Amino acid sequence: MPVIAEACIWLFYNVFKGKKLCQSINPDEAVAHGAAVHAAVLSGKGGGKLQDFTLLDATPVSLGVEVGADFMGIVIPRNTKVPVVKNCSMTTRYDNQVNVIFAIYEGESETTLDNNFLGEFWLRDIPPAPKGVPKFNVCFNIDADGILSVSAKDKYTGKKNGVTINSNRTTFEGIEKMS
Repeated sequence: MPVIAEACIWLFYNVFKGKKLCQSINPDEAVAHGAAVHAAVLSGKGGGKLQDFTLLDATPVSLGVEVGADFMGIVIPRNTKVPVVKNCSMTTRYDNQVNVIFAIYEGESETTLDNNFLGEFWLRDIPPAPKGVPKFNVCFNIDADGILSVSAKDKYTGKKNGVTINSNRTTFEGIEKMS
């Protein structure tokens, strides 16, 4: 069986939970209609029909952090309204760990191998302790422009670090080069 057919079958059963898909909508017409409505709202020329209409941006895929060897913990689920701020707690994986890496991914798979790597950052010089004792507050923040900022703060020492990734999925340095 071709790979695409297998992917469609997986998508049908796992994402849509076996519901029959509506095939009467032409996807090109749906995109064109959405673009026209969005343009009318932005230009203010929608008349009375679009006066109370609000378009919301949403995350197209889930965003998360690597929580174990090749596993992603979802922090912001797909289709979450933007702007959004979500927090999670993490800890160390090993005894006496003094440096912690936070790898950021986007995707729907539980494994990081099947998701898209966005960036990473380190918290360094954490006081040695048994695994699971140090606690870190990890904050995912997507602003109205679609820029993702992820930071982590050691709850004990107050040390903080993070990374910023723009909507094109390049790091903050990419934003500086583009301006």
